[in-house]
Amino acid sequence: MSLPLSIPASIPSQRVDHDVPRHSANFHPCIWVILSSPIPLMIRVTHALKVQQIEKLKEEIRKELKATARNSPKLLNFIDSIQRLGLEYQFEREIKEALEDMYQTYSYLHDYNDNDDLTNASLRFRLMRQEGYHIPPDGEFKESLAADIPGLLALYEAANLMVHGEETLEEALAFSTAHLKTMSSTDSTHPLVAQVIRALNRPIRKSLTRVEARHCMSVYEKDV
Repeated sequence: MSLPLSIPASIPSQRVDHDVPRHSANFHPCIWVILSSPIPLMIRVTHALKVQQIEKLKEEIRKELKATARNSPKLLNFIDSIQRLGLEYQFEREIKEALEDMYQTYSYLHDYNDNDDLTNASLRFRLMRQEGYHIPPDGEFKESLAADIPGLLALYEAANLMVHGEETLEEALAFSTAHLKTMSSTDSTHPLVAQVIRALNRPIRKSLTRVEARHCMSVYEKDV
């Protein structure tokens, strides 16, 4: 009796399919691979160094603000520079304390004299007005001041903070504006002529913080 021949099903091939993804262990990347990718690493390092440098500079500025003698020209110019560079928000407390101290002693310092010239008196007045202190204007504007261009420029910026009815500041604005216009049109070689023309077109009070900051940085770079 013959038996039917049984044909076994074909056995699947054991070929390895290279297209099928393999599972791999979660090995940490080699340190050499990390070091061989300089861009991300350098960005992190550079950022960290910049942060450290900035914090160090900020701390130095805070110490300088506290150490500088009150009402001194150095302190006035220091605060003015910080504000005009748009960095006031970083040192609000220190600046507020310094200006508060100035305000407490302003009663006997507001008149400019041999020790307190027009530039410092005007700058002190403007800084305190900007901070919200209502300082009564005072002073006489003699023709001899016409040659004091830094003083006239500071007086002009201070007078732009006048409120309605302040006749002294109205006179100061008219006086400083007239002499600054004359200077800008007759003395093109004066080192402050560019700043004078800019101020006449747009005083600090009407300037945008970012625009003023860019301008101040360009001025400071030239002075360095």
